[in-house]
Amino acid sequence: MSLRPVDVFTIAYLAFGLVLLVFFPGRPENAPLLALLHALGIAAIVLARRFRLDRTAIGGLLLDFYPLPLFGLFYTEAGILNRILHPDAFFDAALIRFEEEFFGNQPSQDLHRSLPWLPLGEYLHAGYLSYYFLVPVVAFSIRFGRGRLAYDRAVASIALAFYISFLFFVAIPVKGPYHVFTADPPAVYGYWMPKAARWIVDRGSSIGTAFPSSHVSVATATWIMAMRYHRPVAVVYLFLVPALAVGAVYGGFHYATDIAAGALLGILAGTLGHALAVKLSQGTRRALALGPAGGAASRKAG
Repeated sequence: MSLRPVDVFTIAYLAFGLVLLVFFPGRPENAPLLALLHALGIAAIVLARRFRLDRTAIGGLLLDFYPLPLFGLFYTEAGILNRILHPDAFFDAALIRFEEEFFGNQPSQDLHRSLPWLPLGEYLHAGYLSYYFLVPVVAFSIRFGRGRLAYDRAVASIALAFYISFLFFVAIPVKGPYHVFTADPPAVYGYWMPKAARWIVDRGSSIGTAFPSSHVSVATATWIMAMRYHRPVAVVYLFLVPALAVGAVYGGFHYATDIAAGALLGILAGTLGHALAVKLSQGTRRALALGPAGGAASRKAG
């Protein structure tokens, strides 16, 4: 069996959730079902690699891209898991006090008022919405443009940005300014993009998942992977990722502190996380080389 780097990170996160759902008090009513799904997820990854399902065309695609839908599911679940550790607590007050002392105001409420230009707001909200295709575009571009090894390392680095963000969501739940303050009408920010962004947040936001900004951590790690493995995409992201980060504050979706923490996490995932993925993938390649055929060849050479 040869687990890929993203398999290792995904199994570790599944195991973390499983422990919370089985052993911690304050579990939700659907905890047994969620725990079962976590256990089945771990088993599925291990068995799929054990029996080399990636050798088939369909199995290979499934095992390459299975993390992508899981990211969204884990994000939603984080709003459930954080209630296990903190049933009645959010940490917004601490961030609000810090930003008041550090900035002298609330950037999530005041930035758009200090720069009241509708085209700017439209562009920044478009950057914020670009988050939803940043990862798929890079994933498919690298997988079919640079090959499986580069893809394994890139998707593992991006997965680390997701999973570490989720760990923070569970340990330090923060609602975010969008759910704490009363937002100005969308027309104050731009034309169409602010309405679209709020429509998505109103229907897909998981409460307690603001710090650090996973939008920024994942976008930053993804941009670094694009710079490393697919430069044309990285050039396009130059106009999107910074706009996403600023737009998250301009639109009142995140505290400035969320953005700074998310950017730092994304840089770490894209550098140190990538180095770890490279190390793990080298181990995978050695394991494959020392399989039945490789091992026989080694013994013969000896």
